[in-house]
Amino acid sequence: MDTVVGLAFTATLADQDFLALFKPYLDDFLNYPPSSNEPKAHEKWGIAVADMISLGSDAFRMLKHPGYYRYFLKALQISLRYLWIELNIPLSHQMETLMKLIEADAPLDWSE
Repeated sequence: MDTVVGLAFTATLADQDFLALFKPYLDDFLNYPPSSNEPKAHEKWGIAVADMISLGSDAFRMLKHPGYYRYFLKALQISLRYLWIELNIPLSHQMETLMKLIEADAPLDWSE
């Protein structure tokens, strides 16, 4: 998920408004890792990730989907699959829905 967050962050750097919105979620992402024993750490981390993905998607749309957008989508797909398979978190339907919504803005040819 670090790669997804990093690429979303990179996209938000193009606009100060996106960056200002992104920063609190990035702080939660860094302060509440999934390995944390703090109460509600998983919830705070998950909310931060979801909001950073959303902001990143909006920033990519604003930038007219630059070349590295495809890496953002691929990293997101791999990360969600990891959560679903390795961590046994039931995300298959959510993953499919999320990928369809995000990719609907800029369909990609993965053969490149």
